[in-house]
Amino acid sequence: MAELHDPDQPAGALIEVRDDGSALRNDGVELKPAEKNPWYVLATVYGECENLFDKRYVAKNRRIWNGWICTGASKEVREALAKSVGVAVEDLADLTESETVAIRNAFDQRLGPDVQVPTIDTFIDLSELYFENAIRLEQYIFPCMVEFSCSVFSGYATFVFSAFCRSGIFDDVEFRDQAVFHGVTFKDRAAFSSATFHSFANFGSAQFSGVEFDAAIFQQQVTFTSASFESYAVFRRTKFRLGADFSNKMFDGQTTFSDAKFFGHVPKFYQRTFHQDTEFSLDQANWPTITRDNAAESKRAYTRLRQVMNELHKPDDEHFFFRQEMRCKALLENIWNRWPFVLFRWMSDYGYSVTRPIAWLAAVVVLGGAVIGSYLRTTGIPGNGSIWQGLGVSFSNTFPFLGFTRKMHTDFFKIAPAWLDALSAAQSILGVILLFFLGLGLRNRFRIK
Repeated sequence: MAELHDPDQPAGALIEVRDDGSALRNDGVELKPAEKNPWYVLATVYGECENLFDKRYVAKNRRIWNGWICTGASKEVREALAKSVGVAVEDLADLTESETVAIRNAFDQRLGPDVQVPTIDTFIDLSELYFENAIRLEQYIFPCMVEFSCSVFSGYATFVFSAFCRSGIFDDVEFRDQAVFHGVTFKDRAAFSSATFHSFANFGSAQFSGVEFDAAIFQQQVTFTSASFESYAVFRRTKFRLGADFSNKMFDGQTTFSDAKFFGHVPKFYQRTFHQDTEFSLDQANWPTITRDNAAESKRAYTRLRQVMNELHKPDDEHFFFRQEMRCKALLENIWNRWPFVLFRWMSDYGYSVTRPIAWLAAVVVLGGAVIGSYLRTTGIPGNGSIWQGLGVSFSNTFPFLGFTRKMHTDFFKIAPAWLDALSAAQSILGVILLFFLGLGLRNRFRIK
């Protein structure tokens, strides 16, 4: 990896924007001005959008691009492509002479007379560019591989209902404003690895064949509602700073959220069907801190995830989300009803820990033995004799069903004062409870569903 100009900023951060429209990234990558890229000029023949609401050239630019893309295509192909992006088939007709002249004029004015219009059979290279203005590539058809790697979108970027017929590569891209991929179709691989989304990201109703968001960062809300994932979906090491909504539709292939971190809100997966090969991180540090403010919303989201893991027959994952659900529920209870949840967590980590009940049982035996041993020493049994007898009595109290008390310590209970009888009874009760938690932990750890 190249040395960073500023170690405190991410690799893709902009260090310098120059007057000629070029820019420098923190990792040393030189970004060319987008308006000097032949593919971008072809996509914006009639002009660029200046801001989010500027739609003056969208339809005319789209007509030029799609007409040029479909040059020589059959009627059947045009009809299928027009349907895929939701435009009239007439919009994909061959370019008229005046439209061809408009392309040549745009290239002459913006790139110079020596730059040729790209050919259709090559891949579309839009990588390492700085997009200073808003970009609206809505309902565009991309017939071959498109690469935006290492580019920076300074303004609003929208690809609504566009169709990527081959791979769409957005690795290491930075979206500094809203990124909208609503209804986009990726018929082949889509890659957003190490991409950074500084503002709202919308992938609602998108159709992915296979998609990778490995180590991507979503600084704001992201939505994948009604998005379909026909093949693999990789969200490994992805960081979701605020909420993520994956509700509706399904994951049809391998899905991984391993090492993904959810900081602000628990992700929503309501009415979404999961593939059997699904993986989530079971590290509590990768999930949002539960507070009274978010406990109700988080509980609903964790309940759904628990249900999903139950349907997939993944008991460890199911119990992890059950524990998260219990933490939320504890905060939702009033102070008088909260203590059972607190004790349940302390003694057994909500029925999942084996070491906690064992540690508590050991504490009950040892502490009880110390008290009983001290009593025996003061009543005449010296030294180690009082210590070992005290531990023996304490062990018998904690596990009364073993019958040691009746066989070995009958004399002690004949002379024991009332407070020691009360202590013995408390040890017996705690022993039963802790043994139940130990059995519950063993069952939840080793059960097969």
